[in-house]
Amino acid sequence: MAKLRTARKILREADIDPDEELYLAISGDKMDDLFSESGTPIINFDYNDKKPMVTGSIGAFFGFNFIHTERLNNDSDGNQQVLAWAKSGVGLSIGQNIETKISERPDKNYSFQTYAQMSLGSVRIQDNHVIEIACQ
Repeated sequence: MAKLRTARKILREADIDPDEELYLAISGDKMDDLFSESGTPIINFDYNDKKPMVTGSIGAFFGFNFIHTERLNNDSDGNQQVLAWAKSGVGLSIGQNIETKISERPDKNYSFQTYAQMSLGSVRIQDNHVIEIACQ
């Protein structure tokens, strides 16, 4: 909870619009740490947008929209880098528009196969709108 409060403070001090959406990418392990932290209101339905003890996940809490991912990196000290950002701090770049194909497979009793491909990525466009939180 202390790191969540610090992250929110840092993002708000970056002069981000108070109505702008904030996001937090968090792993299942770190989410479990939040659930097990004593005295935390995160498991209380009065402070959360859904019942976290029923669903096992957190939707939105303390102004952050939680996104579960297991693709977070570790720093040189072995700490997991949890990411927090404002929507305006990240941009989407589309390298190739979506390409789709549907075709029959004679070798599979003429059942249909579908194919979709797209090239895209995201990048930080405002340095002070994206932060890393080192979590043990």
